[in-house]
Amino acid sequence: MSENNQPMQVIENPGVPVFYTDRIVSFSIGPAISKLNLGMEVNKNLAVTTATLIMPTSALIDSLSFLQATLHENEAMKNDLVIGFDAIRKQYNEL
Repeated sequence: MSENNQPMQVIENPGVPVFYTDRIVSFSIGPAISKLNLGMEVNKNLAVTTATLIMPTSALIDSLSFLQATLHENEAMKNDLVIGFDAIRKQYNEL
């Protein structure tokens, strides 16, 4: 959302590189800046970084609100994520 709570208009830039990633490999969150290393899982114990995203921490927090709003509007996506979270919880409980 923009500052006046209106949806932000986005102009797609076709020159922006596209990177495939299937996970966040690592991240660090600071009071002003956050860094997410995105990557691909090569095997169970190995991932390769494909991109690094550095952004203001406030923008990262705003993106969580955007994700929440998106899930609120899409019941099927929300249900799929709940199933995925349940599988993760089960893995951690077995540790």
